[in-house]
Amino acid sequence: VVFSMPLLTSLAVANDVFIFDNGTVDGNNSTPQQLQRIDLTSLGAAANGVRITVTATRSAVNGGDGLAAVGEIDATGIDLGAVNIRGDLGRVVAGDGNTATPGLKGLTVHSLGRYGTFTGAADLVSTIQGQLNSLTVRTDIKEAELVVAGGLDGKIGAVAVGGSLIGGAGDFSGRISSTGAMGAVRITGDVQGIGDNSGAIVSVSTLASVTIGGSLIGGAGDFSGRIQSLGAMGAVGITGDVQGIGDKSGAIFSGSTLASVTIGGSL
Repeated sequence: VVFSMPLLTSLAVANDVFIFDNGTVDGNNSTPQQLQRIDLTSLGAAANGVRITVTATRSAVNGGDGLAAVGEIDATGIDLGAVNIRGDLGRVVAGDGNTATPGLKGLTVHSLGRYGTFTGAADLVSTIQGQLNSLTVRTDIKEAELVVAGGLDGKIGAVAVGGSLIGGAGDFSGRISSTGAMGAVRITGDVQGIGDNSGAIVSVSTLASVTIGGSLIGGAGDFSGRIQSLGAMGAVGITGDVQGIGDKSGAIFSGSTLASVTIGGSL
C-alpha cells in the first residue's frame, strides 16, 4: 500500500490506519492477514488529496494470483486523490462537506464487491460526496452499489466496466448512481438485476451515453435491469437483448430527450 503523502509518521498511526482480521503492523509475516480496512478518519484534513495505490506480487513460494483484496477504505469527511487497487474492493467512503471539490479523483479496481463482506467491508455501498472523476473496473461489479452525491456537484465522469454490472436479490445492489451528470458509461458484459432497483445505471441529472456489450436483463424486482436519467440521455447501444420480468424492469427511461437506442438482439 502506497500513499502519495507521508502520513504514516509512527507505528501507532500505521496501526490506526491499517486494520487486519488478525494481528497488527509489526513486521511479522508468519501468519496471513486480510487487510479489512484502510481507515483515514483519524488523520482528518491532513489526508486530503492523498492518492492510494494497492498492489500485490505473486510469491514463487506461496503462490497467489497477484491481486490483493481490500475490504473497505474509510475516508469519511476527506477528499481523496486517485485510488488504484490491484484487487477487489468492498466499498469506499470519501468526500468532505464541500461538494464543489471532487470527493474522489478516480477509482480503479480489479473488481468491486466480488467477495461480498467476507474481506471486511461493513456493507457494499460506496458513497462519494462530490464528484468522482472516473470509475474503472477491470472485471465485474457484483452486488455493490456506488452512489455519488452532492446535488449537481455529485457528478461521475467516464465509467468503464470490463465485465458485467451484476445485481443480486438485495435492493439497489449492482447499481451506479449520481445526483449530478454522468459521463459515458461502457459495460463490456451484461447489466443484470434481480431485486428491486438492482442492476441499474441511474442519473438524477443527465447521462452522456451508455454502451452495453451484452444484454440488459431485469429480474422479478421492480425497476431492475434499468438505465435511467431524469435529464437528457445520449445514445444507448445494447449488443444483446433487453429483457424484463418485474414492473418497469428491463427498461430505458429518460425524463427529457433520448438521442437514440440501438438493440442488437430482442426487446
